[in-house]
Amino acid sequence: MQINSIVMDVNVWITIFLNKQVFLLEKIVNEKKMNVFRCQELTNELKDVLKREKFKNVLNKPLEDYISVYKYFTIKIPIQQNFTGCSDPDDNYLFDLAEQSGADYLVTGDKKVLATKINFPIKIITLSEFKQIIYEHF
Repeated sequence: MQINSIVMDVNVWITIFLNKQVFLLEKIVNEKKMNVFRCQELTNELKDVLKREKFKNVLNKPLEDYISVYKYFTIKIPIQQNFTGCSDPDDNYLFDLAEQSGADYLVTGDKKVLATKINFPIKIITLSEFKQIIYEHF
């Protein structure tokens, strides 16, 4: 099984940061040679979420440090917002990013994103499923 590229939803980034799992990013990007894509919309949402009060006491580094790690492990592409099929319209950009980047997987923990029906060849999976693929098939 060959995975060349992925898109990770904000909730996946938060999980990685909360659980101090930057090693997973190193494995994905450096060892497995996968591309992880981002767009401005994803970056904006990540910044907004990281600023939430509930994360201030559990994330022990400045916001800029998390954003730097995120940017280091990702490739930025501009997107055209076309997709309208997600039941949460705020997440439609994820599908545009996944499709326009040519990602193999969209990794998310959001039930609405996981339940979205698409008509392009991208698999929508959870972080647990993605980890299983990474560790079992490589």
